[in-house]
Amino acid sequence: CFRKRKETKSSKSRKRNRMREEALLAEKEKELADGKDIVETADDFERELVSSSDSSMLWIRYMAFQIAQTEIDQARRIAERALQTINFREEEEKQNVWIAYLKIEYKYGTEESVNSLFKRVVQHWDAKHANYALAEIYADGKDYEKADLALKKAVKASKGMSRGAWLRRIVLKMDSDKADEARALLQEAIRALPKRKHIRTLMEFARCEYSKNSGSSERGRTVCEGLLSSYPKRTDVWHQYIDVEQKYGDDKSRVRKLFERVITVKMSVKKIKAFFKKWLTFEQEFGSEALVEEVKAKAREYVAGLAGN
Repeated sequence: CFRKRKETKSSKSRKRNRMREEALLAEKEKELADGKDIVETADDFERELVSSSDSSMLWIRYMAFQIAQTEIDQARRIAERALQTINFREEEEKQNVWIAYLKIEYKYGTEESVNSLFKRVVQHWDAKHANYALAEIYADGKDYEKADLALKKAVKASKGMSRGAWLRRIVLKMDSDKADEARALLQEAIRALPKRKHIRTLMEFARCEYSKNSGSSERGRTVCEGLLSSYPKRTDVWHQYIDVEQKYGDDKSRVRKLFERVITVKMSVKKIKAFFKKWLTFEQEFGSEALVEEVKAKAREYVAGLAGN
């Protein structure tokens, strides 16, 4: 992992502003999809665009306004204007418009118009991420077969080397109640991906087994236990296993047993202390005063053992 740079006040402020803008953009895209009424006029938008012509959020709001007026073709024309107007350096802004445009075609156009527009999209955007966007639109519409086809193309675009592309397909299968197909797909992914990507892929799959309605917590545990058998000192595996068991498991005693196991593994003092801290936080939230004191006592015992050595 790359070490994160310390955030300055200005960078934090920019990050907050970006998050607010992304939230508003998502809201406006939903309005675009739903065709909800937005109380503004075309002249208002035109005036705003004079000074904010690179703002995808503004263009998408304008498109949503036209959709609300049932002016679908006018919304398309505005999308085309946006793509022509936004500065070529503002790639993310253009991508937002492409996505909104695809949503219009999916809801109001035809399969042919979606495909035609998508051919244009991949001329301006890498095939993997373009297919991610298309798959999300299809999945939101419960059009799972088309979503899977798009993600299959994303896997192909990465020559089978993208962990994210495989996992998106796996998650989609789980979401569409096709757990057996998801499990078969995992085996394909493991065969295709380089070994260095196996652990994270398997852990994400285990999380799916725990969290998805079509999954199985017991199968998730089997995956986690298999990883610990091969990599007993991988703290990232231990942490994630504990996290999913705590969040999705139905028996908190399983979490306690994991903590009891991990503190016996030979690893650095710093790492063991992190697990004690995590365990203490867990008991403070889910346990009792007696269990909190028990964890503290085990921690003191551990420290005393270090001093004795």
